[in-house]
Amino acid sequence: MTKLKKIKGYKDYATDRMGNVYSLKFGKTKLLKTGLSGNGKLSVNLSKNGEKKNIAVHRLIAMNYLSGFEESISVIHKNGNLLDNRAVNLQLKKTKQQERQEERIKKLLDGKRSVIAYNSKLMVFQRFANSNVAKNKGFKVNTIFNHC
Repeated sequence: MTKLKKIKGYKDYATDRMGNVYSLKFGKTKLLKTGLSGNGKLSVNLSKNGEKKNIAVHRLIAMNYLSGFEESISVIHKNGNLLDNRAVNLQLKKTKQQERQEERIKKLLDGKRSVIAYNSKLMVFQRFANSNVAKNKGFKVNTIFNHC
């Protein structure tokens, strides 16, 4: 059997790099059946705290094996086959909005402004309350700004 990796947030389930999802309940490893969703992609039912949730298989595989995965990022199939959920066939694809936000950040970083903190999910810049803290971190106080 291939090496399994538990799914974050779903302790009773795991995936492998070949695109399979397994149940680990009752000390047994069982390959789960998948269904075809309306958009032509495979999905699987997982339960947590008695609540069932239907989740796309390719997103579970991406979450477990692709670095940089975030819920907001799209996952595409490189070869165009929506049924091929092997980790090597999946790729993260940012939305146009995320790409525009990254461009804005890049322009800011290339300029003369100093950025203190950047959270990629929230797009928030933070200002240090104390100018001594900013100086200790190597930032110029007059170039620190907020951006939401």
